[in-house]
Formats: sequence, structure tokens, C-alpha cells
Amino acid sequence: MTIFLAISDYVELPGVLAWLWLVPLLFGLWLLSWWWQGRTLARFGNEEIVKQLMPKRMNRTRLIQALLFCSAIALFILAYSNPRWGKRTESVEVNAIDLYIAIDVSRSMYGNDLKPNRMEVSQRFARKLLTKLDGDRVGILIFAGSAFMQMPLTDDYLTADFFLKNADPTLTDAQGTDMGGLIELARKAFATDDPQNRALVIITDGEDHDDKAIAAAEKAHQEDGVYIFTVGAATPQGASLRDPRTGQFITDRSGNKVVSSLNESLLKTMAAKSRGTYFRLTGNDDKAVDALLKRLNKLESRATSRREYDEYESYFGYPLGLGIALLLVSFLLNPSRTRKQFA
Repeated sequence: MTIFLAISDYVELPGVLAWLWLVPLLFGLWLLSWWWQGRTLARFGNEEIVKQLMPKRMNRTRLIQALLFCSAIALFILAYSNPRWGKRTESVEVNAIDLYIAIDVSRSMYGNDLKPNRMEVSQRFARKLLTKLDGDRVGILIFAGSAFMQMPLTDDYLTADFFLKNADPTLTDAQGTDMGGLIELARKAFATDDPQNRALVIITDGEDHDDKAIAAAEKAHQEDGVYIFTVGAATPQGASLRDPRTGQFITDRSGNKVVSSLNESLLKTMAAKSRGTYFRLTGNDDKAVDALLKRLNKLESRATSRREYDEYESYFGYPLGLGIALLLVSFLLNPSRTRKQFA
């Protein structure tokens, strides 16, 4: 491992070089085959006849052919590892925003008016959005009866995807949908500087009957510059809810099935009060993601200068070309041609 790290500046895929052990193995197998062939002929044939069948010149040709073939294999492995040098570090300036993605994990998200259910559709939407972000810092919040920080702002999209993939109503026992508390948590989570680049995306079925969510959204934009984008993950018709542990329908005190439906009016008002936009998931995730991304790109963003990547000159073509040449020469040195000269 230490050796691979030491040569990582000279080859793109240092782990590929571990396959070089195949070269001496192939050559050793050839030697073993050659030795076994000679031994077999000596056992069953006259020694003078064997010398005529296997003259020294032919043996030398076969040896050269094997060396050329093994050398070609070594060069192909080297080419695949992509030799490189001439390292230079590029400094890239990117325009970015700070974005929190908040996903509802209340039990109503098990509703199946969106297929297969609201939770999975919401996760799919959020993860697709994540793949299209470029340089933005992103954080993850989850909420139900209360809100929780899952991941603070970072450009580590892989970790963010992990948290989104594993968002689930089993993460909290506090049921309900407290979007007012969620917005307050988001306000505290944003950095104190540069209030012009903050966005909060809330993915929920909107079942919050507390008016403080609208007031919190308006205050977050007026005082902290937070743009709130709401995403409705349900249908106005709604769906009857089942208990995930028993599979039975959840009923109210009168024995009627509990139906959870989209509170579209609340989500539209929250977005309008914070100068954001409301979106609704209908099954076409790509269309909704693109529409939201287009809106996010219009926000005033911060300019950040950072060292983004290292560039190298690639030289894989040289060992590849030489390997092909050696392979062709080894095929041209066919022992059968040499054998005809001594027939």
C-alpha cells in the first residue's frame, strides 16, 4: 500500500501494477512447459532424433518469443495503469449556494398515493437533486414531530446521499409534522455570514396544521435571507395509512380509516412568503428536479476560489504502442517456420 501511494503521482491506477506478478508467472509456466516437452521427447525418442526435432536455434527462437510475449503483457499492464507526470494544480472559482434538504419522516410518508410510497418517491427526488448540484454546499435535515440535524453543510455529496438513502420514519418516535420547528433549526444551522445564498428545500406531504410554519417561513427570509422551496410528496386525494409494524389500517376514535392528503395550500403559502417556489411530485422526478434546479440557479451565489483538481500529462500510448510491436514480433517468430529450415 505504501508503494502504491508513493507512485500515485506517476500512474493514475497504481493498483493495476499489482498484476505485474502475472508476467514472471507466465514465463515460469513457459519454462516448465518447455522442460516437460523436452523430457517427454527424451523418454520416448532417440536422442539424436530429439536433437534434430529441437535444434538449439529453434529453442533460442522459442525463448526469445516467450520473452517478447511476456514483455508485451507487462507493457499492456503498465499502459492500463496510465503513466502520467507533469503535475500541475488548477485553481478553480465556482459560484455556489448553501442548501439544506429537509425530508419528512413522519409515518404519513408511508402513504401509497405515490408509488411505491411517499417516502421512497421523496428519497428518489432528493438523491437525483443531489447528483445535479455542482459546487454547492449541502446539509441534510429530517423532521416529523420535531426536527433533527443529520448532516451540516458540506460538499461531501457521497455522505449526503447516504443520509438521504437511509431517511425513514423509524428514525424518530416523535410523530406529526413540525415545519415551524424545522425552519427554526435551519436558520440556526446556516452560517452567520453572507445571507444572500441560502436555500431550504422541504420535501413533505404538508400535514402540519400549525399556522406558525407560515410565519416562520416569512421570518426566515426577511431576517436571514433564506429562500424556502417546498415539494409536495402526496396527492390531494390522499391515501389510507397502515401501521408499518402490523400492516393494519390506522383508524381514528370512531373506527374510521385515517386518510392523509396533501396540504398544498400550506406549502404554496410557505414558498410564497419566503420568495421560494412550490413543486409537486407526480412521478416524473426528472422534470421536478430540473425545475427546482433552474430556480436554485437564479439565486445570488457566493464566489469561492479553491484548488479543485490536479492535472497530469498522460503517456499510456507509449507502453501500449511498444507492447503491440513486441507482440507482433513474437507472433512472427513462429517456431514452426524455424522447424521447416531443419526438416
